[in-house]
Amino acid sequence: MKPQIRSAIILSITLTICICPFLVATDPISVAQARVQIGDTRAEAIQALSDAWFHAECAYPTITEIDDLFLYGPRNRDRVKIVIVSSDVMSGTLRVVSVGGFEGYMLSQYDHCVPSPLQAFEEATPLPTKTSSEGEK
Repeated sequence: MKPQIRSAIILSITLTICICPFLVATDPISVAQARVQIGDTRAEAIQALSDAWFHAECAYPTITEIDDLFLYGPRNRDRVKIVIVSSDVMSGTLRVVSVGGFEGYMLSQYDHCVPSPLQAFEEATPLPTKTSSEGEK
């Protein structure tokens, strides 16, 4: 093999290895759709998305469907990336029926979830301070 051809092949492989990670989708919704397939069990989906900084389960009293919310990216309600995985009972097992996402302004529609996703953005509750009568004991 000619040295020029060998060098070109090595350069092509090196560039492919270096550039490919940047071409891979980094949007959390696209990543979730690549990791979680329709028909996966709910438990498999939760495990596949365990790198989210917040997870909430949203069950509904009158239907068998369960939504799971996964929060990614900035811990800012206006810029957070929200992945929603919907599961329903199929042959006695909760299985994924859809994977998608929505904007932070819609989180109030999910305040029934446990824990409430709105809590993810609340300020920490301040510790109680001693009153003057407690400090004088």
